[in-house]
Amino acid sequence: MSAHSADPGEIAERIGRTVRSAVALAGASAEVLDFLLPLWAGSALKAGPTAIGALIAVEAALSLLVRPLAGELADRLDPRRIAAVGAGLYAVSFAGYALAPSLPLAFAAAAVGGAGGALFWVSLDTWTGRHLSDAGSAAYGSLLAASGEGAFIGYLVAFSALDDGGYPLLFGLSSAACAIACVLLVAGARSGPRSANAGDVAAVSPSGEAAPLRRLLPLMSATAVTAGAEAGLWMLLLLRLQRDLGLQPVQIAWVFAPGFAVFVLVPKYAHLVTDRLGRTRTMTVAFVASAVFAGALGAASGPVVIAVLWALAAACFSAQLPVEQATVAAAGGARVGRAMGLYESARLAGVLAGPVLMGAVYEWRGWGWACAVAAGAAAACATAAPFAVRVLRLPEGDGRVEEREWSHGMGRAER
Repeated sequence: MSAHSADPGEIAERIGRTVRSAVALAGASAEVLDFLLPLWAGSALKAGPTAIGALIAVEAALSLLVRPLAGELADRLDPRRIAAVGAGLYAVSFAGYALAPSLPLAFAAAAVGGAGGALFWVSLDTWTGRHLSDAGSAAYGSLLAASGEGAFIGYLVAFSALDDGGYPLLFGLSSAACAIACVLLVAGARSGPRSANAGDVAAVSPSGEAAPLRRLLPLMSATAVTAGAEAGLWMLLLLRLQRDLGLQPVQIAWVFAPGFAVFVLVPKYAHLVTDRLGRTRTMTVAFVASAVFAGALGAASGPVVIAVLWALAAACFSAQLPVEQATVAAAGGARVGRAMGLYESARLAGVLAGPVLMGAVYEWRGWGWACAVAAGAAAACATAAPFAVRVLRLPEGDGRVEEREWSHGMGRAER
C-alpha cells in the first residue's frame, strides 16, 4: 500500500467489524457519560458542585494512574483481550451508576469506569499501531471515525432514553452496550490472527529497538499543553454561550453540531492530505490553526461565528490526532503499548490541569485573556513541533515503508 493510496474502506475492513463495533459501542457510552454525569449527579443524587467535581476527578485520576499499566499489559498480552477487560469494567461502572442510590456507590462506579477506560483505549490504540503499522495515520483516523459515529448515535439514543425511562434506563443501556463490546473483542481475539506482543517484535522493529522513550518527551509535552488549552477553552466556551450569550442547552448543542459532524466525517479521509504534508507540517499547521482559532474566539461576538470556528478547529484536530498517534506508535518500536500509555497519560494530564488553569485566568483577567493564553500555548507548540518530531528520528511521512517491512517481519516471525 503506498502512502497515498490507502482506501478508507480497505482500512476499515482490515481493522475489522468487531473492533470498529466495539469502539463505536464503548465510545458512544463514554461520550454520553462525559456530558451527562454532572447533570445526573446534581439532579438524581442532589450533589453539589464540589461533590460533582470530586466525582469527575476520581474517574480521571484512576484513568491517569492505570494508563501506563494498560500500555505495559498491551505489550505483553493480546491487546484485544486487555481492551475486553476494559469494556467489561465499563459495563460494571455503568451498572453501578444505574443502581447508585447515593454518592459512595457513584464514586466506586467512577473509579471502575476510569480504570476500564484506560485499559480499553490504550489497548486498542496499541493493537491498531501494531496490527496496521503499514497504514499509519489512516488506521487511527478510521478508529477515530468509528468512535465519532458511535457517539453520534449514542446522543440520539441517550435523549430518547432520558425521555422514556430517565437516567437508570440510559445507564442500563450503556452497560449493555459495553458488555456487547467486551464479547465482540473476546470473540475477535479468539477467531482472528494472533496479535504479536513485545517479545515477538523486538527483533524486527524498524530500528532494531524501540526509540528511547525520553525522545517522546517533547512531543508528549506539546500534546499535554495543547490538550489542556483545548479542554480549558471548551469549558469556558460553554460558560460563555450559556451566561454571556444566554443560550439554552439545545441551542448550545446546535452551535457545536457542525464541528461534531466534521469530527465524524473527516478522520477517515484526512490521511489523504496529511500523508502528503508529513508529520512535521501536519502538526505545525494543526497547532497554528489552534492558535488562530483560540485568538479568533476572543473577538467572536455571536454563535454563528463560533460555530464556524469550532468546525474548522474540529477539522484540524481530526487530522492532527491520528498523525500524533501513528507517530507515537512508530516511535515506540517494539513497545507500542508503553509509548501509547505514556502518550495518553500526557494528554489526560493536560485535560485535568487545563480547565483549572484556564478558569483561573478567566476569573483574573476575563474571556479575552483566556483566549490569548490558549492561543499563545498553541503557538508555542507549533514552534516546538519540528524539534519534537526530529528527535524521534522517524521518516517524515507516516514511515510506512519502514513500518511495512516491520509488519512483514512480524508475519514471518509468526509463521
